[in-house]
Amino acid sequence: MNISTHVLLLTGYATTITTCAPRLLSRSSLPRRSPGLALALWHTSIASAGFAISLVAIKLISTALLLPTGPPQPDGQPGSMAETLVAVAAGLFIVAYGSARLFRSTTHVLRAQRTGRRRHLELLSLLGRYDSELDATIVPSPAAAAYCVTGTNQVVITEHALRLLGPDQLAAVLAHERAHLTGRHHLLVTWATLLMDAFPGVTALVQLREATSNLVELLADDKALRQVKPGSLAGAIALLSRGAPEGRLAATGGQTLVRVERLLDPPPRLWPPVIIACAVVTPLIVGIPLLLASYPASTPC
Repeated sequence: MNISTHVLLLTGYATTITTCAPRLLSRSSLPRRSPGLALALWHTSIASAGFAISLVAIKLISTALLLPTGPPQPDGQPGSMAETLVAVAAGLFIVAYGSARLFRSTTHVLRAQRTGRRRHLELLSLLGRYDSELDATIVPSPAAAAYCVTGTNQVVITEHALRLLGPDQLAAVLAHERAHLTGRHHLLVTWATLLMDAFPGVTALVQLREATSNLVELLADDKALRQVKPGSLAGAIALLSRGAPEGRLAATGGQTLVRVERLLDPPPRLWPPVIIACAVVTPLIVGIPLLLASYPASTPC
């Protein structure tokens, strides 16, 4: 097997997994039954595809080792030097393009988040009032909303939401928002946003961003249910409107109807053997490209 075959295998693998994994995960019941495992499979699948493309670049650049260092040999293949130079150039282009896009996206997204967070905190300091009993900031607003300010430990709830929610529903909403903060769910959403922004033409990354936003809401629901009743949280979600500022993790985020149905009619839990199998398979997915790239190569490119 030569380097060209390695490159085709890795490219084909990356294309296959970014096409099939989102389709399978979206159609399966795993997200509703175990959002944590579904989230892990989403991100490891995309990471595996990215790793495969990185190995393609490494394989192409490594052909520089085949460049002749002495006079041409009688048995040398005509055109091999030109092909090798093209392969090295392609590998360097992949590295340079990917690095530049990720750097630009990281700078753009993180700067926008910092600016938005700073402005929002300034606004909260002017309009909001801290309630020590709720351990939350209350703001006047005609909308009924509750959300957490990502990157801080601050939970915000509007006065209209306080009037709408009963004591149990209010406790459920606050528990949900604190689950976001303690789980640092915004980091997962930010990472998915970075990838989508860096490579906007990749459909799988758009799906990853959407799935991550939905799944962290299910994770926060599950953690909140350790303290509150499902009916209280479902009722709160139904009452609250989508009044949270853009970029915040709100109590009504994600697929609201799916969340309410899941709370009122919980899906059956996964069998322990299935959980173990998924936990074992998930990290192995990332290693598949390495196996493809390390398969013995018999002849040069």
